[in-house]
Amino acid sequence: RTPTAAFLYAQALFDVLLVTAVVHMTGRAESEFVPLYVLVITEGALLLPLRGGLLMGTLATFLYFADVVWGPALTEALGGAPPPTELDAAVLVRVALFLVIAGATAWLGDRLRRTGSELGAVASELRQLRLDTSDILGTLDTGVVTVDSEGGLVYMNRSAERLLGMRSEDWVGRPERGALEQLGRVAPGISAVVNRTLTTGRPVERYETHSRASPEPRILGVRSTPLERDGSPWVTVVLQDITDALRVEALHRRAERLEAVAELSASLAHEIKNPLASIRSAVEQLTRPEDRLERTDRGVLGKLVLAESDRLSRLLSGFIEFSRVELQERATVDLEKVVDGAIEMVRQHPDSLDGPGVEVDARPVEVEGDRDLLHQVVFNLVLNAVQHTDPDAPVRVELGAVPPGGVPVGVDLDGAARLRVTDRGPGIR
Repeated sequence: RTPTAAFLYAQALFDVLLVTAVVHMTGRAESEFVPLYVLVITEGALLLPLRGGLLMGTLATFLYFADVVWGPALTEALGGAPPPTELDAAVLVRVALFLVIAGATAWLGDRLRRTGSELGAVASELRQLRLDTSDILGTLDTGVVTVDSEGGLVYMNRSAERLLGMRSEDWVGRPERGALEQLGRVAPGISAVVNRTLTTGRPVERYETHSRASPEPRILGVRSTPLERDGSPWVTVVLQDITDALRVEALHRRAERLEAVAELSASLAHEIKNPLASIRSAVEQLTRPEDRLERTDRGVLGKLVLAESDRLSRLLSGFIEFSRVELQERATVDLEKVVDGAIEMVRQHPDSLDGPGVEVDARPVEVEGDRDLLHQVVFNLVLNAVQHTDPDAPVRVELGAVPPGGVPVGVDLDGAARLRVTDRGPGIR
């Protein structure tokens, strides 16, 4: 309990009177207890406000001076016969010293109180700021995790606890438990993101992983930001459940594809009319019994039917391929074998027989994807290059892992591959 101002004034006054009584009874100016005035003056200066400290210092000095000057007369009036005390230079020096100490300690005490009040206000604001920050982070749907340079967990909000299935009180401030390893077990890849940020000092802007904390698979978006505390690197990881967002994005892509298919269907219906009209006309002429067509004319009409049928087949095949382009099966694929197979098919294509050759520089690379779609992509790229490049310039196909620095800053891709098809064609105009 903080003492009141009245109590402090009463305490200081009592101490001054007590010291004065002791000094009076033990010889006044010659008393060994005169230095106690310094203590009571300092006490009043530190406990009381500036004016109160000066008042108590002045009062103590006055009582000492009065006791030295009028103390003998008081003793004699009470029936005693003490020797008279002369007012010498030592007494005046003590009086001056007491006044100086009173002024100096009162000023210092006032400065200390002001500084203490300011520090208390700053500490209160800091505590409130910490509470506000903690409350704000605690109400976010986004998980926030902070890890120090030793892999210890420094902070984890409630959303991170829910996403990772970890309780902050079990891990925060307990580096011996290995929080970073636990993060890697619950959400594979997070520990690698933290270590990369700690090592390079660069943030990871985009990384996806899945959480094993719930029975239903949940996909987490991960971002990391480097911090520095007391010369030591820290990392703050932001986690967001993007499962529903990815589902909505997939539905949106499907809706866009259906819309594109509808537009293509309308265009395809118009394109089909022309070959069908040509085929119908040729068939009618071939089947009229009254018309006697020459063998040459019949051959021309037959070729027309075949050509238009092929054209119609290509239109329908393209439409079917467009409507079916979707990732059907995601698995680990040896991209080198896919490239070799696609290039072998290109070499057997009629457009490649008299065209430029294909040079291949492929290294073993494994990726995750659909083997058939990857084969189709490589085949179309290389065939297009063969069909449109300079006949004297071979098409070059390069496959390998992405070199360091080849991935955009902030994008975290482990085991990324790069396929490059180079030709000397006219390009897209």
